[in-house]
Amino acid sequence: MAHSDKGITMVRVYRHEDVTGRIGGHGGREFDYKWHGHGKPNFTIARIGVWRGEKCLYGIEVETSVGAFGRGEFETSTSHYGRRVGEYCEIRFHNEIITHLSLWGNGVGTRCGRIWLKTTTREFDASATRKSPSKEYKMDVGSGVMVGIYGRHGMDIDCLGFIFLKRCKERIMTDMVYQPLSSNLATIIPQIYSREYINDTTNTEQHTFHVEEAIKESQTWESTDTWEHSYDVSVKVSGKFPIGVRVAVEARGHWAWGSVKGEKRTKEKTTTVRDDREVRVPPGRKVMAAVVVTTAVVDVPYTAQMKLILLDDTTFTYQIRGTFRSATISSQKHHVKETDITEAFPAF
Repeated sequence: MAHSDKGITMVRVYRHEDVTGRIGGHGGREFDYKWHGHGKPNFTIARIGVWRGEKCLYGIEVETSVGAFGRGEFETSTSHYGRRVGEYCEIRFHNEIITHLSLWGNGVGTRCGRIWLKTTTREFDASATRKSPSKEYKMDVGSGVMVGIYGRHGMDIDCLGFIFLKRCKERIMTDMVYQPLSSNLATIIPQIYSREYINDTTNTEQHTFHVEEAIKESQTWESTDTWEHSYDVSVKVSGKFPIGVRVAVEARGHWAWGSVKGEKRTKEKTTTVRDDREVRVPPGRKVMAAVVVTTAVVDVPYTAQMKLILLDDTTFTYQIRGTFRSATISSQKHHVKETDITEAFPAF
């Protein structure tokens, strides 16, 4: 039974999610496609496609994204209601949540005539090609994560509503899956600090080679998840992620996250590279003194389970993708090369 809750029409409320009021008429057959059941893990709506007619919406198609936990894979499935005729438009959600949703009828109370939604990055408007005067119904989008649709359909979309997760108070990321770390994941970036000494005299010369450079090292966690953009909910990471890849010069480290806000976070530190040494240059010769600092940059894609603790203490688990990146100094080597004053130095 529909009832009003602070100005929002609610048809019914599931234990885990808020259901927006259905807008349209009472004809056609009932459909109800939501995140739980169907013999599959939890899913979210990844894409909405709409076929628009002259006076109403002819058809709607939703694509869901299902996490295949433990295998680092994603599965998708598609459900369609109504007809695939008329003008087509769609929105595919990319790292965004819904901040506003409005529905309209067709002006005479028999069909759904328009969907308008706004995400954290853009807008989507699917309406009948000939708009009729109709009242706008603003819907409660809860957390902004869409997990289902429901309504009635026959040849057209008779009525339509959407299902969103309730607001979230805590997120916990667990069960990270990533490929074994190996040297082929690392990009080796050398930085050369050098100075050339030329002795065109008949006496041996002594010089002091001095280098002092600040080099930034960083470790970054990126995720496809964007819940915190609107609701400022922290994520807790269970366990540690080792960014310890053995390259030619043995770089090792680890990365353990506590509380993280935002879909990207970088931890940086500055390391000062110093080198002081005496350089002897014989007469008629030239000497190149250099320090080669090697930085190993490692990008490791991962998948993980994100467990949401909703305000009523129920839980919802789905899968996310992301990347760990580490840029770490892996070696510091000193080189001295000597050659005739007329010759070029060989490469380091």
